[in-house]
Amino acid sequence: MAYLRKGMIERMKAEGKRSPADVVLTVDISRLAAVVEADLTQPVINETLTKNIPAIYRDPDNHWFGLTTRARIIYASKDKVADGEVTTYENLADPKWKGRICTRSGTNAYTVALTSAIIHHHGLEKLKNG
Repeated sequence: MAYLRKGMIERMKAEGKRSPADVVLTVDISRLAAVVEADLTQPVINETLTKNIPAIYRDPDNHWFGLTTRARIIYASKDKVADGEVTTYENLADPKWKGRICTRSGTNAYTVALTSAIIHHHGLEKLKNG
């Protein structure tokens, strides 16, 4: 097992058929998509996975299966934010929160994945216009 922050795709390409890697576990869909796009995966035919993991959580060609989920939690101070005032990420787009939100960089992989999920579920216009 190798824990790599960077260079996983390059390493797997360099090792080629000699790669000892049988399974790739990664922290988010964007990194997994990069491995698939690099043509370093093959379809997995497994009845147990197909039966137990809904289609929405797996690649249409069975190159990957989602095994876990990750919560994206919003923390709000009870002293500064009224109960129920922020119940969705979309609420944070309200101009009244400008300069009051602490978050990762907009280029962080987790932020990109979250933004992509919002676009997927609500559309780009909803993201732009609130």
